[in-house]
Amino acid sequence: MVLQATVSGFLEKTEHIFKNGLISFCAVSVLLVLAAVILGRIIRKLFHRYGEKKQSDFGFAASFCNAVLYALAGFGILEQIVPLQNIAVSLLASSGVAALIVGLAAQESMANLISGFLIVLYRPIAVGNLIRIGGITGTVEEITLRHTVIRTFENSRMVIPNSVVNSSTLENISMKDAHVCNFLDIGIGYGADAALAMRLMEEEIVQHRYYLDVRSAEEIAAGAPAVVFRCLDLGDFAVKLRAIVWSPDMATGAEMLSDLRLSIKKRFDEAGIEIPYPYQNLVIRKNDLDA
Repeated sequence: MVLQATVSGFLEKTEHIFKNGLISFCAVSVLLVLAAVILGRIIRKLFHRYGEKKQSDFGFAASFCNAVLYALAGFGILEQIVPLQNIAVSLLASSGVAALIVGLAAQESMANLISGFLIVLYRPIAVGNLIRIGGITGTVEEITLRHTVIRTFENSRMVIPNSVVNSSTLENISMKDAHVCNFLDIGIGYGADAALAMRLMEEEIVQHRYYLDVRSAEEIAAGAPAVVFRCLDLGDFAVKLRAIVWSPDMATGAEMLSDLRLSIKKRFDEAGIEIPYPYQNLVIRKNDLDA
């Protein structure tokens, strides 16, 4: 009886503090928190599945939605406490003013947040894309609320604010077609046989494992060359030839060009084709020796 009286007295004393009593407050608070947690997990899973389908990352959008859910749950809990009801109502009523103040105080952060949503909405880039922006080339690893993480070929991570990504002109190498057109430039001497040099280059190119033949069936039937050559320049000491070579992607293209330079040099050496370089001849006159 004493315990029952104590509990009843405590509940009566707290009756004016909580809107519908302490028990109701505890029950509503637990339900609000559970609802926020469950809905948050559902939203995160939905964004994750949609991101896999669209080959994009919506993690930051899920985090934003979760933050809104927890904020609403917090307002709901505050509204159950009578002394804090006015505070909760005031917070909700002044949300527009608060948003303005926060926006003015953190313009850069808001710009990054909005830019992040625009990146996901219009999808100029997605996680896994190979991009080039501001002199940086690498693979998009993550798109967060504030920034985008790019992994370079040196395996370093470049963190770029979303506002910069959204406002910059970038090249998405992986968009739709990842095939890359590579330029292989080699100079030969003026006394060398250019036709022989191009034939040797083509033989080495077409047998490389990363060479990609982009000719259509009609072009092959019409006898279009497997490798297109261009004469770039008649330089001071070399005839500059360019071979246009396709590869599956940028990484394999870089490896292919490195292999081809070595194999073509070897073939040129065997064929006696000079790859010239600037040098000077020193001429000594007899008069200079007599002096």
